[in-house]
Amino acid sequence: MAWAPYELEETVFRVLEIDYGTLENGRTYVISLAVRSTADREIRIRLTTGLGEVIASRVVSVTASWATQTFTVTPIGQFRDVRLQVEVGASGQRIWLDDVALG
Repeated sequence: MAWAPYELEETVFRVLEIDYGTLENGRTYVISLAVRSTADREIRIRLTTGLGEVIASRVVSVTASWATQTFTVTPIGQFRDVRLQVEVGASGQRIWLDDVALG
């Protein structure tokens, strides 16, 4: 599952979200995305259930150069209605996302 390039100029708090489906017990999933910003900042990437339970969360640093952020998650238990969220906040700085994937 992937997105096309996405550009944001943030003046309001924002969370981008992709509905994923089900995560299976013990299977390792890779989360990755390419990201850059007009200024150094941090964003939060997380997996949540449809009820808002956080399965995994990671804060990553973003700079003016494109960089791919990648990490793995191996759930203990099965989770349904999973969402991949990218919380970009409200910094007033432009941010670009590309190749967002969970697989």
